[in-house]
Amino acid sequence: MNSDKKIGITGGDWLIGKALRQNLSSPVKFITRHSANEKLKDSETCILGNFADEKNIKHFVKDLDILIHTAAVVGPRGEFEIDFVRNDLVGSIELAKLFFKENPHGHFVFLSTAGGLYNLNDTSAKVETSEIFPDNIYGAVKYLVESALEGLGNVSVLRPAPVYGDSLKKNQKIGLIDKLLKTTLPEYTSVPVDIFDNLNSSRDYLHVNDLVEAILVISTKKAHNNYEVYNVGTGLGTSISSVISMIEKITSKRVSVNIIPVDKIATSLVINSNKIFQEYGWKPKKELIDGIAEMYIDLQKKEQVLNASY
Repeated sequence: MNSDKKIGITGGDWLIGKALRQNLSSPVKFITRHSANEKLKDSETCILGNFADEKNIKHFVKDLDILIHTAAVVGPRGEFEIDFVRNDLVGSIELAKLFFKENPHGHFVFLSTAGGLYNLNDTSAKVETSEIFPDNIYGAVKYLVESALEGLGNVSVLRPAPVYGDSLKKNQKIGLIDKLLKTTLPEYTSVPVDIFDNLNSSRDYLHVNDLVEAILVISTKKAHNNYEVYNVGTGLGTSISSVISMIEKITSKRVSVNIIPVDKIATSLVINSNKIFQEYGWKPKKELIDGIAEMYIDLQKKEQVLNASY
């Protein structure tokens, strides 16, 4: 995407941040706690550090038009840690405050979560006004940040469905699809994936490239200067058993799973994205089975590279 706006990205070397950078040709500054593994484009500036560290972000936020906050120190399955408070909660709020202090007319885009916020026992499609029912600390922190951002300036909150679409690290352990796919390739892991859920539980899986399109259309085309929340999903739920079947069909291999017996009813997360469609015309393009097939091809290529390096 071409734009003359100066864009900042937190978490620029992870799944969503990296995909954003690949779709931008405008000047981009990104901050990451890990060194970028690939050659940077001429339009990119990398700042190594923590987004919650004030000495890093003062330089980072200066002269930005748009700040896209994708980073989180602790993931959805993490146990409670003080980093939740120090980084993901306080750090995110202070980042936004400093951004608007330096750029009063800027646009702050916050990547929240859908799975961590909505009531999964309610099988209806979730809209932005659906009941907020965080069942883990990750979702609770995301919602606290959402609430704190209201009134600070031009803020867009995106609540994406579970995201898939790339395997950045050999030992990456984020996302059911990524973990299941890697059990079909011995170079990555031979450890079965523990399933602590009802196999009939369904989730709305969103390809990272579809999420990137949603982020960019809102970031660059939002006309009104206010606080808005947008759901981002496909509107389709797929059960765990169906995901396993898809992967086995694509790979022609058995997925290695360890089903943990649980007395748990099937839960559901299906996202209604009518608001972002009506305001911006955004809708997802990638079918789940096609996205998984592309991931598998990519993993096979990476496996060949890993084998050649030994």
